[in-house]
Amino acid sequence: MRSRIWILALLGIVLRMIIETSAQEYRVICGRRKVKTSYLIQNGLDAKPGHWPWHAAIFYIKNDLFDYKCGGSIIDENTILTAAHCVFTSGVKRASEVSIHVGRNHIKEDAEYTQIHDAQDIIVHPKFRSGTIYNDIALIKLDTSITWSKFVQPVCLWNLDESWNTIVGKNGTIVGFGLTEANTVSENLKQTLVGVIDGLKCVEKDRDVFGNQLTSNMICAGGQEGAIACSGDSGGGMFFEIEGKWFVRGIVSFTPRLTVDGLCDASTYTAFTDVSKYMDWITKYVDPRVLSVSSDVIEVDYDEKLELFDLNTCGLVSSTVAADGDRWTLPWLGFVGIYKSSDNTIDKRCAVTLLNEWYAVGPAHCFQNDGLERRVLFGGNSELTEPICNNRKKPCQSPTQMLQIQRVIIHPKYSINNTADNIALIELLNPADTTQPNVQAICIPIIPKLRTNKTEDLSIASHMSFPRSFASKPVNFIDSNDCTAKYAQEEFSLFLETKRLCTQISDRGAQDCIQLKAGGPLQQLRRFNGRRQYFLRGFDLFGRSCSTSLPSVYSNVNNYLDWILYNMRYDILEKNDEAPSNEGSDIEDSWNTLHQEPDREKLSLFNLDTCGVASLNIDTVDERTFYPWMGLLATHKNTMEAITYIESAVVLISDRYALTPAHIINNSVSCLKLQLGSMIDSSDVVCEEGDESTLCDPELQKIPIQRMIVHPQYNAFDNSNNIMLLELSRPVRKPQINPVCLPVDDQIRSYDISDMRAHAFNLLTLNFIAQKLDKHTYFTSSECQTRWNKLALNWSLENVTQCIMAQYSPNTEYSRSGFGCGTGSRIGFVSESIPESDPELVPESDPELIPEPETIPKTKSESEAITH
Repeated sequence: MRSRIWILALLGIVLRMIIETSAQEYRVICGRRKVKTSYLIQNGLDAKPGHWPWHAAIFYIKNDLFDYKCGGSIIDENTILTAAHCVFTSGVKRASEVSIHVGRNHIKEDAEYTQIHDAQDIIVHPKFRSGTIYNDIALIKLDTSITWSKFVQPVCLWNLDESWNTIVGKNGTIVGFGLTEANTVSENLKQTLVGVIDGLKCVEKDRDVFGNQLTSNMICAGGQEGAIACSGDSGGGMFFEIEGKWFVRGIVSFTPRLTVDGLCDASTYTAFTDVSKYMDWITKYVDPRVLSVSSDVIEVDYDEKLELFDLNTCGLVSSTVAADGDRWTLPWLGFVGIYKSSDNTIDKRCAVTLLNEWYAVGPAHCFQNDGLERRVLFGGNSELTEPICNNRKKPCQSPTQMLQIQRVIIHPKYSINNTADNIALIELLNPADTTQPNVQAICIPIIPKLRTNKTEDLSIASHMSFPRSFASKPVNFIDSNDCTAKYAQEEFSLFLETKRLCTQISDRGAQDCIQLKAGGPLQQLRRFNGRRQYFLRGFDLFGRSCSTSLPSVYSNVNNYLDWILYNMRYDILEKNDEAPSNEGSDIEDSWNTLHQEPDREKLSLFNLDTCGVASLNIDTVDERTFYPWMGLLATHKNTMEAITYIESAVVLISDRYALTPAHIINNSVSCLKLQLGSMIDSSDVVCEEGDESTLCDPELQKIPIQRMIVHPQYNAFDNSNNIMLLELSRPVRKPQINPVCLPVDDQIRSYDISDMRAHAFNLLTLNFIAQKLDKHTYFTSSECQTRWNKLALNWSLENVTQCIMAQYSPNTEYSRSGFGCGTGSRIGFVSESIPESDPELVPESDPELIPEPETIPKTKSESEAITH
C-alpha cells in the first residue's frame, strides 16, 4: 500500500513537470524576428536571411523537379497561408504535387537553415471559384512539422481591428520571388513597400477591372516608385509591424494588367485578400495557440530575455569617485539631455536608469519630438573623458560615458490625454561599457516568480552635500488612498491605480537630500543569490523625491516589466556575430568606392566628415539647433534703395556651391548675395570671427554670387527641372558654416521617411527649423501629381521623387521655395515646395505635443513662503 502511494505521488510530480514543460515548449510566439536586421525596407532589394522568417515558397513537383509557383506565410508549425489560385488549376492540386520550402532566400540554392516539407492536405475556401478572385485564400497543411529557428518563424494572424481605416494610408511590406524586369523568376527573395489606398480610388484607377471585382473582403494597394507585386509574388503576405510585432493582413491575389511586353505594369494597383475577413474560417484549421485572445496581450519569451541580463553583477553599489570628487555609489544612474556639439556636453533634462548595456528606462515626457538630439550620460554627473588622479591618497575620478541613442520606445498609451503610462525605453546606439565599476546595470525581476509587491527596503537616488555623493536615501511607502487624499487637499487630482506608487522621505532624511531630475530611480534592496542587490521598483515622475510636504509619485515599473522585456531585442547581442549593418559605415564605404572610380575627381569638392553636421547654439537665449547649410538668397531690386529682398532659400552643398530653384531668374534681380548664418540683414552689425550673438548666429556671412547655372531642361511653364546651381565668389568661412551632404550614389539615396526633416524659417527665433516627416506630410510622386491636377496646374512631376506637404504656423514660420529636406543619415536633397495658395495642401500646422511633467501644486506653506 505504501509503495502504491509513493508511485502515485511520483506519477503526480512527473505529470506536473510534463504539463509545465509542455506549456513552455508549446508556447507560440509569432511575428518576431530572431536575427539582427536593418529596419529600413528598400524597394526591390534582396531580403536578408531571417529578415522575413515567415515567408514560404510553394513549388509544384514535376518529374521529381521543383517548379516555383507562389509564395505563402507560415502561421503555425503545420500550416501555410496562401492564395487559393496558387493551389488550383482545373481543380484543387493534389497534395503529393506540392512542396513547401521555408527559410529559403535563394530560389535554387539551399542554405543550412532551409527546410523542405511535403504537403499533407490542401484546404481551399469553399466559396472560391476558378476564374475569379473572390475568396482567394487557402491553407496548406504540412506532412511534417516545421522546426523553429532564427531563420524560420511564424507570423501573427490579424486579430486587430478589421476595418480598412486602420491601414488605409499606411505602408505594408510584401516579399517574394516575383518576375523581374527580364520576365524571369527572381533568383533572390525581394522585399518592397506597398501603400494601402481606399477602394474607391482603386476603382477610379481601373474601373473596367476593379469596378467588377473589388469587394469589401479585399484590399487595394500600390507599389512605391515603380515597385509592385508581380507574377510569382501571388500567395505571399502583406505584412504590417505593430509595436514590434509583424502581422499578416493581406494575401497577394492579382494584378490586373500587363504591359505590351508581357511584364507587370508598375502603374497599376494590386488586389489583396483581406485576411481579417476570413479569421473565423482560418481558426478552424490552425493551432489555437497562435491566436492571441487580445491585442493587448504581451507575449514574452522569458528564456530568450534572460540572455540580456547578468544577475550576478546587477544592482551592486559602487565605491568609485565621479568628476568633482563626488562619491558615485549608484552605477546604474544616468542622465539624458539635449546634446551640445560645441563642447560635447548635454543639458540634463531627466534621470534614467540602466537596465543592461543596451537599454535604459525613464519618463516619456523627457523625449519630446522636437528634432533635437538627445544623448545619455552614465558614470557621473559631469562629463569627464579621462580619469583624474591628482591625489594619491584619494581614488581617481572615473571617466563618464556619453552615449548616443538608437531609438526611444514610448509606451503606446502615453499621450497628452493619458500621462499615467509615462514611461519610455531607451535603446542605445552602442553599448555602455559595463566592465567599468562606475557604470553597471540595476536588477529587474525578469521572470514573474521574481516579482513582488512588497514595499519594504525602498530607497531613492539623491545627491548629498556632506559627504558629497550620489547615494541612496531610505523612504517610506505611502498607501495609495493616503497619497491621493494628501494631493486632494492641495486641490490636485491624482489617479494611481496599479501604474503608480507613492513614497515619502523622513524629515531627517530630507535635511541633506538634493533633488535629482525627474526619472530618478526608486530602488528596493533584496537578498538574491546570497547577497544584497538593488532592484528597480519605479522612477520619479514629478521631481519631488526629497520633498516632505507631499508624497513623491513614482511609475510602478512592475506594471510595465513585460512591455519593457517585449521591446528589448535579444538579437541586439548578436551585432558582432554578423556583418555590421551600420548605415554610416555603408555610406562611408560607398563614398570610398566612388573615389576609386575613374572620372570622379569632382568628389574632392565634398567632405563626408564635416558635411551635414548640425550644431546647437548654446549662447542664444533660446536653445536651438543651427543648420549651417541653410541660407537665404538676398538682392537689391533697386540699387538706390537700401531695402533687401529675399528671393528664395538656398542649400549649401560645398564650400563654393549652393542649390536654389531656377524660377527666380524670371524676377528682376541684381546684386545677388547668399546670406548664411544669422538671418538678420543689418549693415551696422560687425561680426567678429567666432562671435555667436543673436545677430550673428553663429556667423553672418554675405557672399556675392559669381555665376548662376540653370538646369538645361528647366521649363518655366510647368516648372519641370526647377533647379539652379549657384557658384559663389569666394568659399564660405569655416567651421561655423558647413554644407549639407550630397547624395552622390544609389546607396546614399536610400531614404527612410522617419529619418527625414523638412526645413522652414521661424519668424520668432529668426532661425531655420526642421520638422520630422511622416505619412501625413510625405507623398509619392503619383499622389503628389494627383494633388497638382486638382489645382488645374499643368505641372509635371516626372523628375520629382519626393513630395512634401508644407506644414507651418502662419504667424511664426515662413516657407519659400528652395527649402531643403534632409535625413538623419546626414544626407540632404532639395524638394519643390507645394504652393501656399491652396488651403487643402497647406493646412495650419497642428503639432503633436508631448506634455511636460504634470504640474504639481505648491503646498500652502510653500505658497506663503513665496508670497513673503
